[in-house]
Amino acid sequence: MKKFFISLNLAALFALPTQADVLMGHNLTPTSNHVARQQIMAGTYAITYGITDEISVGTSPWLIWQYNMPVLGAKYSFEMEGYLQRITVEQLYLKTFKYAQDLYQQESTWTRITATHRYDALYTLHANFGIQYFIDDTVAFSMRPMPLNQTPLTLSLTTLHEFNITESFGAFVEGGVLAFNYPNRYVHTGVSGFYKWTSGYIQLGISKTMPIGSDRMDPSSLTAHKNSNNQWRTGIYGVTEAPIHPEVQVQFLL
Repeated sequence: MKKFFISLNLAALFALPTQADVLMGHNLTPTSNHVARQQIMAGTYAITYGITDEISVGTSPWLIWQYNMPVLGAKYSFEMEGYLQRITVEQLYLKTFKYAQDLYQQESTWTRITATHRYDALYTLHANFGIQYFIDDTVAFSMRPMPLNQTPLTLSLTTLHEFNITESFGAFVEGGVLAFNYPNRYVHTGVSGFYKWTSGYIQLGISKTMPIGSDRMDPSSLTAHKNSNNQWRTGIYGVTEAPIHPEVQVQFLL
């Protein structure tokens, strides 16, 4: 189970977020919102700061402490007229260091482009295109399936369906393809429920990545590596081809 970072908020979408608009998306598929100017969002999943109403920067406590993988991120959001009402472009840089459990060895960049359309108060659609480039994927997180063609790129195309059932309760449903540029492609699905209040929210759920097609990775071909605690480690896809990712967040606006 792995996690990456991204700080994106969600709810009333197309005006810039207010104190009541504090939701995020899923690990692989974010929303297109972000914090307003001089606003801070902090929690278990992400810490972000709004430099302007369109530009924000941040990091992820989850990745820092659970995956020995500090991350730096920046994103730019803008509104549009027409079907695509809001677009966010985000750039992440992730690199592991030897501390804590020292379970992973990865260096990568991740460009994510998210477009949003709000149909009504109940339903909002977020579509995301992701480009991950792996400089080092010795023991990578679960958003890096082992490619049979050895490409350093992992491309994804996914959607996140947001349902605001009441002002406080709602759900996300996620679906799409991870690593569609591999010969061994993966379908990615997920679901989570959330409860939000004026200055924060709790979100609980899971997502799962499953192989599709006839091509399969051979786990026996993977090489194990020792971490700084002299323990052997392999990537999660060396253990299972269908990992489960926790979609667990507790976030606050400060």
